[in-house]
Amino acid sequence: MTSSFTATITRTTSGASLDITGAYTAPGASATGQTTIHTVASTSATNGTVLTQSDVTVPTQPATAPATLASIDIGRLPTPTPSTLALTLTTTPAGCSPVTLVTIVVVGIAVPVAPAPPTPSPTPTPPST
Repeated sequence: MTSSFTATITRTTSGASLDITGAYTAPGASATGQTTIHTVASTSATNGTVLTQSDVTVPTQPATAPATLASIDIGRLPTPTPSTLALTLTTTPAGCSPVTLVTIVVVGIAVPVAPAPPTPSPTPTPPST
């Protein structure tokens, strides 16, 4: 796994996500197919409370370009959204125990707030005759 990652908050009409982009290449040169990267978002890199989990599938070989390695649904986090998250990315090779690829601590998370719905204007009182 590379040591270069990008963390981005992505907002869509259905919500917001924290996306981690980087490159993944399996350690074995003969590995083929797809690899599932499991992500656990917690409050601390050492023993924090697990807040949410997700899975992303990426090509096993070769890593020719950066790809989304993790995507956390911000809507599944407690409110207010923590400003710091520890993301632990793991894989589980066939017949093996899970292998930790990396733990990334993302600080300064600022979730864009959706604009408030418009408030209706009061109906004017008709003049009395």
